[in-house]
Amino acid sequence: MAAISGMIGSVTYASGYTSNAHQWEADITAEALDTTGFSPGSNYRTRLVGLLDWSGSYTCWTDGTTVLPAAGTGGSATFLATTGRQYSGTILVTSCRTGISADGSQRTTTVSWVGAAVPTPA
Repeated sequence: MAAISGMIGSVTYASGYTSNAHQWEADITAEALDTTGFSPGSNYRTRLVGLLDWSGSYTCWTDGTTVLPAAGTGGSATFLATTGRQYSGTILVTSCRTGISADGSQRTTTVSWVGAAVPTPA
């Protein structure tokens, strides 16, 4: 389960194209740096918090004219969480997957991304 999610969002890419998300989710994670010193009497690892990261995916409706972002493309994202809180930041596309409903009436694209800068909650 994602740490945060919502039903509204947009991503504007350098080309000027804006993709409107109808569903999104994101996780915020932290590295756990091993600081175990192998001291006598302790068989447990010790750790410190390392770098923070955020990543996720969004889904948008697409048609034959939709410009799909290529892996490695950067964009400026704004996502509205179900809690009403807004998150904004720069993202980097890692993959793009398109699907079509069984009857062919709906086409969606899911874009996976990683954060390229610190997210800004508002």
